Amino acid sequence: MKAGLGLWPVDKLILGYFGFALILIFIGWHALPQAPLLLFLNLAAAALLLFEIGFPNPTSWLFRNWYPVVYVAACYREMDILVPALRHRNYDQWLAGLDYRLWHANPTVWLERIQSPAFTEYL
Repeated sequence: MKAGLGLWPVDKLILGYFGFALILIFIGWHALPQAPLLLFLNLAAAALLLFEIGFPNPTSWLFRNWYPVVYVAACYREMDILVPALRHRNYDQWLAGLDYRLWHANPTVWLERIQSPAFTEYL
């Protein structure tokens, strides 16, 4: 690796996620029909990241600056598969009910009152 091209904080975070996801995949191997595919995709994504870090090439700048967008979206999709398989229960409705009990309204509906294009642009 060339000097200065080491792991960025986002790289460490993403690689940590892959390690955590691999542990979850192995724990739920029998409950996940797509476990081999998830295992392969996690390992391939991590290998691609490590390749781009370790062997800079003309695509490295573009990849290193934009891969988190794709990887994080894929992580959310993967959690949508892993959580129900490992927990055997969907907590979405319970969390929505908790929001309503805490705020006495649906937070997104309540926040619509203060939404404006200028405020959104400022944020």
